[in-house]
Amino acid sequence: MTLHRARPGIGRPPDKADHAAQAKGELSEQRAKEICDHLGATHADRETHQWMPRRTDNGWQVVKIAVPPPEDNLTAETRADERPEVGEDPRDALGRNVGGPWGGTG
Repeated sequence: MTLHRARPGIGRPPDKADHAAQAKGELSEQRAKEICDHLGATHADRETHQWMPRRTDNGWQVVKIAVPPPEDNLTAETRADERPEVGEDPRDALGRNVGGPWGGTG
């Protein structure tokens, strides 16, 4: 793999030969991955899209996939209010233990 001079560590950008190979179904899996890596690092749409290699009946393709934007409701902060203090149970011991007026007194 030849490194791109403007961006060391990034493979060469896709060229006409790569487009022709993809159209003919002759693009290799390795080259498709290299193109995806290059586009993911250098393309202007890299913030909103990603590139993935896809196997088809005719060989490998590079597919551009839109990344869904974050939902608006995820930006709002939700806080639970503190619960008010609960006082003592106003029922008497018989009401608490037996269950009120429906309990037996046996």
